[in-house]
Amino acid sequence: MFKILKKLTLSFLCYSILFNASAQKNVKWSADLSLGIPVTFFSINSDLTGIYQAGLRYSFNKNWSVSGRFASKAFFAKTGNASGVVSTDGIYAKDVASYRNAFYDFNGYIQYNFGGLLGLNKPTTKFSPFVTLGAGLQFWKLKTNFIDGTEVAMTEFGDKPMRNYQLGLGIRYYLNPSIDFVFSSEFNYFETYWMDGAYADKKLDHYLNNSFGISYKIGAKSDKNLADWEFRNTDLEDAPKKDYARWSADLNLGLPIMFTPIGYSPTLMGGLAGRYSFSNFFSLQGAYHYGQFSGSHDVANPSNGNILDASNIKEFSNSMNQLSVRAMFNLRRYNSEPEVLNKWNYYAIVGGGYLFYTVNKTYADNSTSEVNYNNGTQTIVIGAQARKHITSTWDFLAGVDFNYNQSKWLDGAPNKDNLIHHMYINAGISYKFNTSNNRELIDWSYSSYNYSKKTNDIDIEKIPVIEKPAVVDVPKVIEQAPIDTVKAVIETPKPIVVQPEIIAPPVEVPVNKVEPKEVTPVEPILAENKETVTEPDGNYNVVVACYGLKHLDLAMKFRDTIRKKGFKSNVYRSIGSKYYRVMTTSTDDKASALQILKKSKSQIDSESWFYLYNKQ
Repeated sequence: MFKILKKLTLSFLCYSILFNASAQKNVKWSADLSLGIPVTFFSINSDLTGIYQAGLRYSFNKNWSVSGRFASKAFFAKTGNASGVVSTDGIYAKDVASYRNAFYDFNGYIQYNFGGLLGLNKPTTKFSPFVTLGAGLQFWKLKTNFIDGTEVAMTEFGDKPMRNYQLGLGIRYYLNPSIDFVFSSEFNYFETYWMDGAYADKKLDHYLNNSFGISYKIGAKSDKNLADWEFRNTDLEDAPKKDYARWSADLNLGLPIMFTPIGYSPTLMGGLAGRYSFSNFFSLQGAYHYGQFSGSHDVANPSNGNILDASNIKEFSNSMNQLSVRAMFNLRRYNSEPEVLNKWNYYAIVGGGYLFYTVNKTYADNSTSEVNYNNGTQTIVIGAQARKHITSTWDFLAGVDFNYNQSKWLDGAPNKDNLIHHMYINAGISYKFNTSNNRELIDWSYSSYNYSKKTNDIDIEKIPVIEKPAVVDVPKVIEQAPIDTVKAVIETPKPIVVQPEIIAPPVEVPVNKVEPKEVTPVEPILAENKETVTEPDGNYNVVVACYGLKHLDLAMKFRDTIRKKGFKSNVYRSIGSKYYRVMTTSTDDKASALQILKKSKSQIDSESWFYLYNKQ
């Protein structure tokens, strides 16, 4: 057995080295964050809960990768079984009143991308389906309440892990060079009966994990993708580079509404959040909220009532801290950009986090008690938000969040069937960092945005621009004088500066012997370029303006204006581009293009830029 394992290890190392050497131009590492919604197949199925997952993945090539993942989860349920005597030969489902079991998982996976089998490995492809096979260990902390009123609760996670195995299908969606969306469904097979607290049923506890999340491709670029996307290294979405800001901070205040049978009184909640926009469509936000919940109702003085029942609680007050991570999707940028800056953006929000709270209760007999819960209660957040553009630095925001809380204690009355959830209606302001009148947050991208001087195509300041064009002598340009001309004015011609491609046509002297009259040399008017819009003719292009696809008429008018200044201008559109580019030259002659660039910057627009185009 040892020899077999040794051979397999050596084969694996050789395989890794081989593919590292053959695909150095692609990056290898990516990090994943995801939220799973499990469907359980227990003797006592769990209520709706969330699985928080983080992983790191290494891609050998576009097909194969390996990954490791950490997951945190809790399963819980209340059975509704009547009080009675617990079975003597073990704990069955009928013996459990409720359970809440927490778990930590450490798993390893092998992933195979099978998009190539479906013909999806093309530069325009944005979907990559995959299959995974994994195994790992699960550590647990169990808490079970029985029908006889007794309880078994572990104070810390056990040191003897359970083994588990996974088989799953998923799909990746290419959002941009840095971010992928990941959706998957994974069957988890566990070698244990204990996950629902009912071990005597001898039913192994399995579940289906349906998850969605994001994957950050470390160091990836348009021309240097993650190995999974190596077939996209030729970027067909050839848009001009724009310099947008990415960071923003939000401050909000609002009304929290708790759904509790005790009743609810209006209170306040406030929040502070920091957000990073990976693209104009997707951003990730970390948020902190602090607020209070309170409620009261009329109750009778209980004689033998259960103090944990809502019917015996006169009033409650809850002070809560909430930490969460939220994914925000800009619904006005999922497909295309507007032509000009709009005033409103609308977002869908999904995320998760933890609640930490203290509940003070007053009972019907006016006695009081306090509950502190600082271990953290899981919450899943689903929300919507609208943002109004005030200035390039400030936005107004308004939104609503629904918080699915995995606790019955938020109102101090856990002896009920339903969990306690809350809604947060809020409004506030957002400060956008490093913005100005000429620099917007990327959420507010639009087609006619001012293009940055800091283009990645070529650094203009590093181009060896010819400061002074060559001075050449041009032959005298003469015209035939009238027959009766008896005197001609002949002056020595002055040298003039011309573009390299401009050559003054020679003019022959008339045969009859007539005194010539010199005409002042005039720079010839450049011939108009072709009128149709095509892809650029050459590798070296000087761009002076860009227009959206709906504004070809404006592009043509600007082209005509430039031509009147003596430039050989035309309108071009690159393959797959969403823009028309007005160019003063498109040529394979770099020296000539550099001269035109210098002239364009001085006579048309100081932000004219150099664009390299490899014609396919």
